Amino acid sequence: MGRYYLGLPFYRIEQYQALVGVPVADATLWDLAEQVADSAWPVFESLWNLAAQGEVIFQDDTHVRILALLAENRRADIAGDTLERRGMYTTGLVVQVEKRVICLYRSGRAPAGDNLTALLARREPGLETPIVMSDALAANQRDDDDTLIRCHCLAHGRRQFTTWRRSSRGSAPGHHRAESGLRARGGNARPGDDANRAVGLSPSPERPVAGSAS
Repeated sequence: MGRYYLGLPFYRIEQYQALVGVPVADATLWDLAEQVADSAWPVFESLWNLAAQGEVIFQDDTHVRILALLAENRRADIAGDTLERRGMYTTGLVVQVEKRVICLYRSGRAPAGDNLTALLARREPGLETPIVMSDALAANQRDDDDTLIRCHCLAHGRRQFTTWRRSSRGSAPGHHRAESGLRARGGNARPGDDANRAVGLSPSPERPVAGSAS
């Protein structure tokens, strides 16, 4: 709990253990954690196999610091070597499998696109093409994206338009129409937005957005 839920390093847990009068060395804490991980590994592998059969997959990355890989980067710098990859990521894969949701995490050099490839390599043949939701970063993509239905996050795309509008003060209506079209097609256009109605992409007050509360 302390290490992997609260994010405390083992040396801090060692200090806490000494404080409460039950000293446990950080190396011993690691050995105990590894024993639990080894016991749970078959469950983890089974979850990967189950998730590979899912219908909808959400994927994303966040940066992580891994001491062994940081040391590898330093050794390469000292030796003047060029590593194929220097980055470190934790990938989250949230998968809808029938009525259940499976959450998987993997940390290492591989970005989300590579971890998605590893997941789908376990997919049984003959299943329907999965839907994969992510932002449009290159690290999230795969070389064979034709084997899935790729959905990109409109919130990220819209952010670029709204940032541009603030900086340009709306001097190019074509960009405004494109953004408005995204909002209308996504069901998020505001009925009271006069600018949207002016270009025909927002419903009038008499024709509210489909699915909105009356």
